[in-house]
Amino acid sequence: MGNMSQIKFTEELFRLLSDNKKFPAYQAERRIDIFINFFLVEILENYYQGSKVSYVAPEFPLKKDKGNQSTNVDYLCVKEENEKKKILFVELKTDVDSFDAKQCGIYLDYKTGTNGKTWITCLADLGEIAMSKGMLFDKRKKYYHLLKALYHAGVLGCARKDFDNIDEILERERIAEERNKQRIKRQFTQALKKLKPGLSSTNNLAIDIVYLAPDKIRRTKGLNDKQIMIIPLDLLPDDIVTKCPEIWKILQETLSRI
Repeated sequence: MGNMSQIKFTEELFRLLSDNKKFPAYQAERRIDIFINFFLVEILENYYQGSKVSYVAPEFPLKKDKGNQSTNVDYLCVKEENEKKKILFVELKTDVDSFDAKQCGIYLDYKTGTNGKTWITCLADLGEIAMSKGMLFDKRKKYYHLLKALYHAGVLGCARKDFDNIDEILERERIAEERNKQRIKRQFTQALKKLKPGLSSTNNLAIDIVYLAPDKIRRTKGLNDKQIMIIPLDLLPDDIVTKCPEIWKILQETLSRI
């Protein structure tokens, strides 16, 4: 597909998304999520001038007080400025009505340290979710990859050798004969249990809350700009520095109409 065909396809795709958004049951956030995700670092660095931003993971789980269910942050990112890291909880809202005050309150608890909620306890809770009794191997493996992504982002203070050991176990499981897989899977579970991500983290990093949302959410929901950074989706500039400027301009024009 040539460059002009790609641009035409993108224009038609976003036109369809905009048209569908007019209908009552259409969940635009789920459809537009991957496009925002693609440009997320550039969007955040445009607003955090002078900072380096790294994208870590989507749907980051925050454990609820009871059980191992979670509230999921749309995107987890890390901001670094003057060699100092800060966690970013980033939430996407394409409709003002989808704003959830209770969900926002949970995020703010981690920012303020209310009820003992901090980045360290967040990691400890993540480790507890990963070790949930009866969790299937393939799902537990996904939690391991999340922990590993946090380690590589420099926000989880485990030892490299622990991850190397688990990677070796997973490789052995991948190539093992079926009769040996269950034994190796048990080894994986025991090795993951030893990570203890909360206790081994040396820095209790600060957390910022960022909402990517229509500008009117600030007025209608009475959000405090000192507590929550709001990046208005409908006011994003068309000249953000990105590797795909033509596609960004089409997306930006679509967002300006939400």
